[in-house]
Amino acid sequence: MKAADVAKVSANGREPKILSVSDILDAADLAEEVVELPEWGGAVRVRALSLEEQFEINTKAQRDGETDLLALGMLAVLHATIEPRFSEEHLVLLQKKGGAPMTRLMRVITRLSGMSEEVVAAAKATFPARAGTKV
Repeated sequence: MKAADVAKVSANGREPKILSVSDILDAADLAEEVVELPEWGGAVRVRALSLEEQFEINTKAQRDGETDLLALGMLAVLHATIEPRFSEEHLVLLQKKGGAPMTRLMRVITRLSGMSEEVVAAAKATFPARAGTKV
């Protein structure tokens, strides 16, 4: 088998389908997940952030040339939480909530969005876990 032929074979042993622009643009690629938050007595629905949202959030979280990790995490929660919908006014109040549920939300959003662990680091720094809580 030639090197060019190896590149055409995917992990499952078949040649992968080359997508059209329409295939890509029509793909539903913003995954959703329900996150259980027993501390709050229920769950919320979050989704992955689009690339545009990730860049917008990162830009808004810049303070004097540095990334404000708290702002980054809170903006991610604002944009990615589908149900219930939070407003910017809620962000200040959410910062005062328990660390475990907020960190859990940020971790799921980070994972779904393929983002770096900066958001999780912000959550851990801002909302330290209490003894006996699972984050």
